[in-house]
This record gives sequence, structure tokens and C-alpha cells, in this order.
Amino acid sequence: MAGNWRCRLISRPTVFLIFGLIFAFPPAAGAAGEADAVRQSFQALKTALLQDRGDDAARLVSRSTLALSDRARDLALYGSQAELESQPTAILAAALSLRQSIGPQKLRSLPPHDLVAYVVDTNLTRDGPVAGIDLGGVRVDQASAIADVVSDRPFPVSQLQFAKEEGFWKLDLTDIAYGQTALDKFVAALAPNNSAVQQSMRNELILAMISASTETGIDGSIWQPPLRRP
Repeated sequence: MAGNWRCRLISRPTVFLIFGLIFAFPPAAGAAGEADAVRQSFQALKTALLQDRGDDAARLVSRSTLALSDRARDLALYGSQAELESQPTAILAAALSLRQSIGPQKLRSLPPHDLVAYVVDTNLTRDGPVAGIDLGGVRVDQASAIADVVSDRPFPVSQLQFAKEEGFWKLDLTDIAYGQTALDKFVAALAPNNSAVQQSMRNELILAMISASTETGIDGSIWQPPLRRP
């Protein structure tokens, strides 16, 4: 199977993916202004990603998203193969990508905000496809918002979720980190009711995706943690 379709099934760790929650309640008073604020926040984040301005991008993601980056960092540094394989697909892919892309001493030195900034600054997130997307409808409910993604080409997300923190709207990746990805649906369709085969296929596809983005490729040693957990 060619690497291109494999890579489209799941994106790099901090590439922004889908969120499936749609609010059932009508917009509250003032929601139109809040919806505009969500769009402005997204445009600022999009610009920061495309211009590799990591510190600006890190300020525009939610606290829970920063915590997810720290979880991926911990797994990249210390996670065994069994521990990695027990993770949701998005977190597994993020951890293995960080393990492959950043040396352990450097990775260990990066707190969550700095880690997000670093992967954006160094374009590890491969943000080119972000240039072709915008936000359509935005549904606001107090401190949460769901925005439809409008894209001029196939894009692996249909909606984005935002959280309002300290008066600012910020992208929140929590749902996708623990949700079902396109890769999960793909392997489930190929091997229904066979979790062992699904896991093996998931591993192979994630490694193929990571290998396609490197010059040296990867091997089975990527499953070995570079450091012992303190």
C-alpha cells in the first residue's frame, strides 16, 4: 500500500483534528459576538502555525491541550510498548512522533507550553493543509464552542472545539485525543471483531506515517523508551 493514503488517515501530533460534539441548545444572547471572537482566535492560530510562530500558537490552545502535549511527552520519554499500545490512537501517534523527532534530553527539558511552541517553530506539525481551511458556522454555549470546518480540499476534520479561558477563545483538542480517528474506523472495517489484528494494523499504519515524514525511516527500536521513568 502506498504511503500517501496511509498518511492521510492520521496526521502529526499537533495537527488539529475533528471533534464530534454538536450542542443541542440555541445560542445565548451575545453569541454572535462570541462566534466572531472564535473565528478571530482561529485566524490568529492559523497564521501562527503557517508562519512557524510557536509561542503565539501555544498561547492559543487550551490548558487541556497543553496537558495532552505533556502526556504525549511523558509517553515518548518513558512509555513501554505495552503502555503505548494501550493509548488512544491520537495519543499513541503523538508519543511515537515526538520520540522519533526530538532527542530525549531536549524533549525532557520542554514544559507543555514550550513543547507546543517547539514543534510549531520547527514545523514538526506539517501545517501546510491548514492554509486551505476556515471556520463556517460557530455554536457557542457559555465557555465552549464548536465550529464547522470549511475546506477547499479534503481535510481530516469537520469540526473544531474551542474553550474560553481567561477571556480568550482557545483551540481544545481533548475530544479528538480520546476519540475514534479515521485510522480506527479504517482498521475496524478491515478486521471487524478482531482487536488483535486491528492493533497490529494500527501500529503498522502509524509507523508508516511517521516513517514517510523522515529521511532515515524507523524500525522496531522506536517501541523502546529512551529513558527510564524517574
